[in-house]
Amino acid sequence: MGPAIIKSARFEKDGQHPTERIVELFMRLNTERLPAGRIRWATFAALPTKRVIPAQGEVPLLRLTFESLENQGVEGRDGLQLLEQFDNEKKGIKARIEYKDIFGNEMEPLEHTFN
Repeated sequence: MGPAIIKSARFEKDGQHPTERIVELFMRLNTERLPAGRIRWATFAALPTKRVIPAQGEVPLLRLTFESLENQGVEGRDGLQLLEQFDNEKKGIKARIEYKDIFGNEMEPLEHTFN
C-alpha cells in the first residue's frame, strides 16, 4: 500500500542471542580459503531503524554468489563448498521485522524462517 518504515529487525538461529545484523549469524563459515580471511558479500543490507522500504519494494539482506567468491580468489570446488556452507547456515534463521506505515500506524510484524 505504501512505504514501510522499519522500527526494528531481529535475526536469530539455534537459540543464539538475537542480532540486528544477519551477517553475524554466518560467523561459522569456513573463511580460511579466502585470501582476505573474511567474506565480501555480493549483497549485504542492514535494516536500521527508520529505513524506508518503498511500496512493493524489496531489500535483499544477504547474498553470496560463485562470481563474488571468484572475485575474492576462491575458485572451483572451494567456492562450491563455501556456497553449500552458506546455504546450510541460513536454514533455520528466524527474522522478525517490525515496521509502521507513513502515517505512523503500527503494522503486523513480518516473521519468516529461512529454509
